[in-house]
Amino acid sequence: MRPKLPLRKPRSRVQDRPAFVFVDTTGPSDAKTIVRRHAARSGLVRRQENITTLPDSRESIPAATRAPGATSPTKKRHRMCRENALVDVSNLGFVPQPLTSTYEKFRLSYNFDITDLTSFTDVDLATNAYRLLQDEPNRLVSLLRKQYSSFLAYLPSRYGTSTCLDDAMHCVAARAGQTLGFQMPESIPYILYGKALKSLQIAISDGTECTVSDIYCVTRLLVLYEIIDEMYRKVSSIFEAQEWQHVFQRASDLQSDSDCRLWWKLFGITGFLPGILKDLRNLIEDSSAYPVGSSAILERAKGMYKALHNEHVFYQHAAPHPQSLFSLPAAAESPDRIRLRVFFIYTIMYICRALATLSSTEIERAASEVEAQMFASQALLIEE
Repeated sequence: MRPKLPLRKPRSRVQDRPAFVFVDTTGPSDAKTIVRRHAARSGLVRRQENITTLPDSRESIPAATRAPGATSPTKKRHRMCRENALVDVSNLGFVPQPLTSTYEKFRLSYNFDITDLTSFTDVDLATNAYRLLQDEPNRLVSLLRKQYSSFLAYLPSRYGTSTCLDDAMHCVAARAGQTLGFQMPESIPYILYGKALKSLQIAISDGTECTVSDIYCVTRLLVLYEIIDEMYRKVSSIFEAQEWQHVFQRASDLQSDSDCRLWWKLFGITGFLPGILKDLRNLIEDSSAYPVGSSAILERAKGMYKALHNEHVFYQHAAPHPQSLFSLPAAAESPDRIRLRVFFIYTIMYICRALATLSSTEIERAASEVEAQMFASQALLIEE
C-alpha cells in the first residue's frame, strides 16, 4: 500500500476550470473557447515567470495584464526570485541607467541611437592616463575593468539639460539616421548642423549657457557629424586639406610618447583613404574612364602605402624602440596599444585591397591580395 502523500496546496483556478483540458467536445465554438482560455491562462503564468528573470523590465509590464480576481499560484516564489535576481545584478558591477523618456522620444524621432557610434570614438590617445599610471600604477586594474569609456554613453542622461548639447545630438542623429535609410527631407541634417554650430558659438562666447564638459561633447559630436556626412555624400575627407595636415603634424611633434606621435601621423595619412575609395568607386561605376583614371588613383594609393610603412619604420627606430605593429604581441598589451595596432593594420589592409584592384600586372595584384589577406587574419587574431 502506498504511503499517503502530503496534500498539496490547491492551485488557483480562473472560473473554477482545470489546468489542462482535453478537447472532447464536438461543438467547434466550445472547443475554440476552451483552447483559447487555456492558452491565455498558460501565457499569463509563463509571462509572470519570465518577468522574474528580467528585473529591469518588470516595471514596463502593466499590472492590468493579470486577469481580474486571479491570484498567481507562485506569488511567493516570484518574490523570492525577484529578490535573488536583484542581488545577483547588484554584484555584476556598474549597470547603465535606463534611458529617460525624453531620450527615447529623441531616439525614435530619427530611428537611431547615438550611443551606437561608440566605435567611431573608441580611439583614446591616453596621454593623461599614461602620465597617471606612471604615478599610480595600481590604477591599471580599475582602468581595464571600465566598460563604458566613450563619452557617448553618458549623453542619454544629459539630453534635455543643455540647448547646445541637444542641438549637436540632433544633427548627428539626423545625419546617421538618414545614412541608414531613415526617410526625411534632404535639407534637415544641414539645417540642424547650422543650428548646432550657432548654439556652440553662443555657448563659447557666453560661458554660462553650457558647462565645459558639454562644450567638449558638442565639439566631438560635430566632428562625428563631419565624418558621417562625408560617408553619406561619398566625398573626400576634409582632413586631406593642407591646413589639417599641418595640425596633425604639429600635434605629433608635440607628443613625447612614441605611440601618441604615431597616432597623429596615422590620423593625417588615413585622411586620404576616403578620397581614394570614393574615386575608386566612381571609377568602377564608369568603366569608360578606367584606363585614364586608374593610374592616378593607383599612384595615390601607392603613396599612402609607402607613407604608412615609412612612419612605422620611424616609429620603431625612435626611442624606446617599440615592437613592430606587424608582429603578434609576445605578452599582454594595454588597450591603447591594441587599438593602435588594429587601427594601423586595418588601414594598410584597405590600401592593399585598393592596390589589388588597381595594379596593372597580375603578379602585383596577387601580391597585394595576399598581403591584404595576411593583415585581415592578423587583425582577427589580435581582436580575439
